[in-house]
Amino acid sequence: MIKNILCSVANVGQKKNHTMKLVFLFLILYNFSFGQLRENIYLIKNHWHTGFVFINKDEPEKLIPHIKLFGDYQFVDIGWGDEKFYQHPGFNLFLAFRALFIPTSSVVRIQAYSNSIEKYLQNSDAALKISITSAQYEKILNYINQSFELRDKEAIITSENKNWRIKFLKSKLKYHLFFTCNTWIAYALKEGGVEIAPAGIITVQQLFNNLGKLKNVTRIK
Repeated sequence: MIKNILCSVANVGQKKNHTMKLVFLFLILYNFSFGQLRENIYLIKNHWHTGFVFINKDEPEKLIPHIKLFGDYQFVDIGWGDEKFYQHPGFNLFLAFRALFIPTSSVVRIQAYSNSIEKYLQNSDAALKISITSAQYEKILNYINQSFELRDKEAIITSENKNWRIKFLKSKLKYHLFFTCNTWIAYALKEGGVEIAPAGIITVQQLFNNLGKLKNVTRIK
């Protein structure tokens, strides 16, 4: 009888050890998936431009191959807007009115930088940092990549400024009052699982105010 009791105790001990090993393994995998595999993306506002800023070079290039057009860089600023207004030097009231009240063709704007991202963010009119998982990061990049209009599987460059390392690439989306650059960013974030409702977001103030309420968002400026 004593032998049976000792065997039972031993079996319980083995089961507890096995259970503890499984718990320990789960904690390691949980920390690896949700702790270490995290990314930061940034949103900036400069004048009438609102854009994403990505500093992880490998992942953006893998999911948005058109970024490879820039060669070496430290980070990229990606935005979207009306084709004519966005590419026009300076502010044009007629083009702004046209972009808002007539559904128009659009472009994705990509600018590459080789300087310090900290300085760039501080020199912006406003900037946010959003902490997300790698899976969310990929979904946001995929949404951006789906915005391009392609010809023979290649992006269509509508114009570029080599001195400022800016390229405008044709987009298949339409720009209008209820789908602005800020709406586009909101939809990209929602696609990535960020808690935001894109419908009704038209201005950058609405975008930043909504995001500013989230725990994973930090206002830099």
